[in-house]
Amino acid sequence: MASETNYQVHLNFLPVLGELPEFLVYRRMREVTSARLGGDNNIRNYTLPISPDNPDKRGHYWVSISPEPNYEPFRVLACYNIHLTLWAMFKSLAARVCEQRAVDSFRIFDRGFNREIRFTMQAHPEGNEELVIQPYFLHSVGRVGVLADFHFGLKPGVGFSRKVQQLSLSLNQRFGRNLDYYADRCQKIIDFIKACQIDFTPFTMPGAASSSSIESDFIPIPAFQLRSKTYIFGHKHESRSQFVGLKDHGPLEPLAARSRLIFIFRERDRQAARTLAAAIKGTQQRDRFSFPGFESVFRSQLVIDGNPVILPDLSASSMQLALDRVQNETEPCVPILIMPDDEQDAYLNHKAMFTHAGKASQVCTLCVIHDDNVLFHIIRYNKIVQLTPYVLQEKKGIMEN
Repeated sequence: MASETNYQVHLNFLPVLGELPEFLVYRRMREVTSARLGGDNNIRNYTLPISPDNPDKRGHYWVSISPEPNYEPFRVLACYNIHLTLWAMFKSLAARVCEQRAVDSFRIFDRGFNREIRFTMQAHPEGNEELVIQPYFLHSVGRVGVLADFHFGLKPGVGFSRKVQQLSLSLNQRFGRNLDYYADRCQKIIDFIKACQIDFTPFTMPGAASSSSIESDFIPIPAFQLRSKTYIFGHKHESRSQFVGLKDHGPLEPLAARSRLIFIFRERDRQAARTLAAAIKGTQQRDRFSFPGFESVFRSQLVIDGNPVILPDLSASSMQLALDRVQNETEPCVPILIMPDDEQDAYLNHKAMFTHAGKASQVCTLCVIHDDNVLFHIIRYNKIVQLTPYVLQEKKGIMEN
C-alpha cells in the first residue's frame, strides 16, 4: 500500500496550454496487408474514424500532412488517434523551428521511434550541449505536450575522456563523481528552455484555425510514497525484519520434507566443516551473534549427512567426483562446498559443473567460517541456508493514482 502523504512530483514534461484545436490531414483507405507506399517518411499508417459521426467505427488509412493524389481531406480531433496527433504535432514543431533558427543550430530526427528535435545550446571542442524535445502524451493527466531533456552530443572523431564525462554531467567541476547529477541536469533543461522556448512555441497544427502554445513550467502530478518494505511470514504475520520475523513467526510455508545437507571439503578443512555445521544447527553459541538453529527458525527438520564428500583437492576432476556422489543420492539434498578464499578457479569449476547438472549448491569460504562476526551475520540473514523458495515473501507497496 502507498502512504497517504500527499505531495507532487514535477516531471520534465511541458504541457500544451489548453486543448489542441481540430487539425487537417489527408488520408486514403489502406488494405491491412499492403506495404508502405514507396517508403515515404511523410506518409504514415493510422486508424481513424470512417466518419466523424461515428468515432467508434474505424478504418486503416494512409495519412499525409500535405495534399497527395487520391487522398481526401479529413478534420481530426486530438482524441481520434493520439499517435497521429503526436506525429502532426512533431511536424508542426519542426516547421516552427525551421522558421526560427539557423539550419546549423538544430537537428531533427524522424525515424521510427526516434522523433525529436535537438537544439544546439552551447558548443565545445568535444561536442555540443543540446536541449532535446519530443512530443509526448502523459497518460496520468491526459495531456499532450513535450518532454524536455539535456543531451551532450559528442562530435565525430572525438574520443571519450574525462572532459566529455564532465560535459555530460557525470563528473563535477573537479572531475569527481557528480553527486548533484540530477539537479545539474534539471537546471540545464530549465535554462535551455528559457533560452529557446520562443523557437518552438507557439506552433500551428496542420490546417488548424488557431495556434497552440506550450507552457514554460514542468507539470506537477500527484505522487505517493511507498510504505517501508515488509515481509509476510507464517499465519500471515508481518515484520520489517527478515530474521526477527522468521524467528518469531516461522516461514510463510514450511518445507514439505526435511532439509538435508551434504558437506564437501578437503580433509584439512574438516574442522572448519564442523564449525559451520554447528553454527547452522545452532549448537555453537558465540557472543551476541548466536544463531538459534535452522530447525528453531525455519520450523523444519535439518539433517546433515554423516558421510561427507572428502576431496583430495579442488580440481575439476574432484568436483566431478562430488557431483557423482550428489547425483546418486536417492533423497533430495543441498551440497555445501567449503574452500579457501583464493580458489577462484575451484569456485567456477564447482558452480559451472553443478549448475550444468541442474544441482543447486552453496559455497562457504574458510575466512567466513573463521570470522565469528561474518559467519553468524551470513547465517542469520539466510545467506548459507537457502533451502526453500517459501521462506520469505516480500510484500511490495503498490503505487496508487
